Amino acid sequence: MLRTAWNACVSRRLPFSLVHFVTNRCNGHCPHCFVEIRDPRSEADELTLEEIGELTRHLGGCLFNVNLTGGEPFLRKDLWEIAEAYLRNASVRSVYITSHGGFPESVRQFVERFIASPDSNKCQLTTSFSVDDIGEDHDRRRGIPGLFARALESYAFVRDRQHPRVRANLGITVTPWNHDRVLQLYEHLTHDQKVGSITATAMRRAGKVRSIPAHEMTRIQASYQALTRRILADRQAGRLEGFGGSLRGRLMNAKNREMYALLARNLVDPHFESWCPAASTFGVIAAEGTVYPCEVLERPMGNLREHGMDLCSLWEDGPAGQIRSRIAQSRCHCTYECAWTVNLISNPRRASRLLLTALNLHA
Repeated sequence: MLRTAWNACVSRRLPFSLVHFVTNRCNGHCPHCFVEIRDPRSEADELTLEEIGELTRHLGGCLFNVNLTGGEPFLRKDLWEIAEAYLRNASVRSVYITSHGGFPESVRQFVERFIASPDSNKCQLTTSFSVDDIGEDHDRRRGIPGLFARALESYAFVRDRQHPRVRANLGITVTPWNHDRVLQLYEHLTHDQKVGSITATAMRRAGKVRSIPAHEMTRIQASYQALTRRILADRQAGRLEGFGGSLRGRLMNAKNREMYALLARNLVDPHFESWCPAASTFGVIAAEGTVYPCEVLERPMGNLREHGMDLCSLWEDGPAGQIRSRIAQSRCHCTYECAWTVNLISNPRRASRLLLTALNLHA
């Protein structure tokens, strides 16, 4: 852990957190998707389990967190084995899975295998299922009949398992299509469905939607602010548990509090606030092995297959250094939550503020 902390906060030479798109396949058709999903039938070029095993064996203890996503990650039948490779070979301490929740049986099997694995003893698993509208409106928007009910079933199983190293969350994305109903959705989830952990995301100009008119972004911003204020107020009052009362959970709650405020003031008119960890301590692995600094900058750092699946070698190669320099010189900034999460917990000034909030407040 000392090596991980030194890398995250001081040397900043190797990835502390990764987003790994384990597949491009998805059975949904969400209009607000952040990622350009290619032909859902195409899986021939995905990294194999053997290649991912080799990737994780090269990570050398620098990695703390991995986000497994897609596409829909549970469309990979070997998703548990992928997570197990990160646990066993890279000793990650946090696995975060984002899913539409449409495969509750696969979720159940994954969680049970995680709990039973001796390699997961020091790791926290968070499953976050996306819900953006109520009932059939949600299903219609995402193009999957019955998805809303199955997402709630997936959430309920993880929540009711009540295991200290496994947490369930529902994520609401505020979009041009639901901004006028997100508080109604939130009330339905918390009051009618008894959901205890909800996070908020604001749609950004990426993926399928490259441009959002200014007046729409203003509406998204207003709804995002109203939703996050409600989340924070309910967490403060104990009506939401958030990520729990452990120190790690309180730090996550404090981080979300800080990020909500930061993103709200940058949605309409983004501006530089502090150093970006992309290509330094944070990166993105595409399904076929291409590595990017983040989801926003479409500048490939290289492909893992061309580096013998050695991410650390790729990380220190020429293109990676050039991209880091461009990010620093251009004062690159955006509203990409995953990169901001790493910024908030690895920036000493911001991290100390989070720690004080976690220790002194009901974060």
